[in-house]
Amino acid sequence: MSHHCCVRDIKGRTFLHVAVEKKKWNIVALACQTPSLSWILNMQDNKGNTALHTSVMLGHQDIFCLLLENQEVRLNMTNKKGETPLDLSQSKICAGCFCAWNPRFVMNAALIYCHAKHGNRRLDNFEEQYIQPGDEEKESNKLTASTQTLGLGSVLMATVAFSATFTPPGDFSDNGTPTLSRRYVFDAFIAANSLAFGCSGLATINLMYSGTAIVDVPLRSMHFDVAVVFAFCSVTSLATAFVLGLYVVLDPVAHMTATAVCVVASLLCLCGYIDPLRGQAVARALFRRMGSRALVISARILIIRTAMVFWPLIASFIWAAISGKDRHKKLP
Repeated sequence: MSHHCCVRDIKGRTFLHVAVEKKKWNIVALACQTPSLSWILNMQDNKGNTALHTSVMLGHQDIFCLLLENQEVRLNMTNKKGETPLDLSQSKICAGCFCAWNPRFVMNAALIYCHAKHGNRRLDNFEEQYIQPGDEEKESNKLTASTQTLGLGSVLMATVAFSATFTPPGDFSDNGTPTLSRRYVFDAFIAANSLAFGCSGLATINLMYSGTAIVDVPLRSMHFDVAVVFAFCSVTSLATAFVLGLYVVLDPVAHMTATAVCVVASLLCLCGYIDPLRGQAVARALFRRMGSRALVISARILIIRTAMVFWPLIASFIWAAISGKDRHKKLP
């Protein structure tokens, strides 16, 4: 069949355009993996949009990745408005507070990593037409609702950490001190619990600002972003404190069980990688496009995420080691 005889609908769309719009992942995958169909990958509809344009407009991340990893797909084709996929990607991102792992953010970042270019229109005109500030009232309501949800969890974590401080694992001695207080793991437990309380307290304070209507929306967004970071750190710190407290109690009587609890908890920490794992298809597409440079980008993201997940554990043991040395110096 001649390329020019390809069946199109009244809008000039090929079967690939329709498959992208209908989220027919298997059809798009077949077209991308069949060399004899490579000629259809960059065909344009009546508006000049390719299948890649369409996937970006609709925010279909998985289909976007299939198209991106095929090197026959051209990233810088313009439609009749002079827009490239990068232009469309940025036009779909509204101003405001969003999760960095939202599909549109991930797709935009992938195009930038692949050195995709803007169209032939002036960037300032493009920004004036498309990148408009979000509705302030709508953004304020969104922040208020998000603050209430996150604030509930933050206060709960602070309460649990505060209670654990005065009910440590193990019994109390006659002089009122915990019987396990001179053990290294107990010191790590206290350190992790203190970090959990401190981080949840800082998250709560920032949430108070982000939920206050008299504060400007940009400042509220900044405080909310800070609160999210501290809340995440509080969760990992509290989980670390729980595992260490359980270990220090069980270890003298059930060492294998205590070790198993630590191993299982470490595996549960991998839940902190859920967001990056959503981008694995993007990482694969980038590797097909960029080669070893994509590995550097992926490694950087994983290192940052690993630091965010495990830093309370590392800080707790370092703190315990320092406090143990100080205690030994004070002993006669």
